[in-house]
Amino acid sequence: MYPLRPPPSARLRFRAVVAEDIGRLTDLRTDPTVRQFLGGMLPVDEARRRAERLVGAPDHVVVDAAGEFVGLLSVTQRHRWGWEVSYEIAATMWGQGLAQDAVGAVVAHVQRTAPGEDVVAVTQTANARSLRLLAVLGFVERDRFDEFGAEQVLLALPAATTSR
Repeated sequence: MYPLRPPPSARLRFRAVVAEDIGRLTDLRTDPTVRQFLGGMLPVDEARRRAERLVGAPDHVVVDAAGEFVGLLSVTQRHRWGWEVSYEIAATMWGQGLAQDAVGAVVAHVQRTAPGEDVVAVTQTANARSLRLLAVLGFVERDRFDEFGAEQVLLALPAATTSR
């Protein structure tokens, strides 16, 4: 599974987080549009500290399209639920199908490297865009719960499902 390095696709490249990404990751995590359903934008200093901790992290990848920063994806073992895929895509990259391609590639990587295990994602029930993206990839609702002051939905792509 780790390091998380899905193979490149026709449009996307996945790579480790490097020091040069700290500014872009700080911008991503201080963007109110991107962070609307992720607990809100972070203070700049906190976003920078978190970005610095991601440099070289084996469970995170930066996604680039034609050399442009698309966003950040991660996969972590979520106790009892399976491998959780998380993503933050720059708002300037929305509407191009890049999130679907990126999340789909990461899901396929998890299914190849951790066969027989579920892949899950958690999002706020209010995040219609993310819910649509995950449904297109074959995720189905498994549970709802309150966390971070909002209703969340756990979606799962069962181990037997093939990623699209």
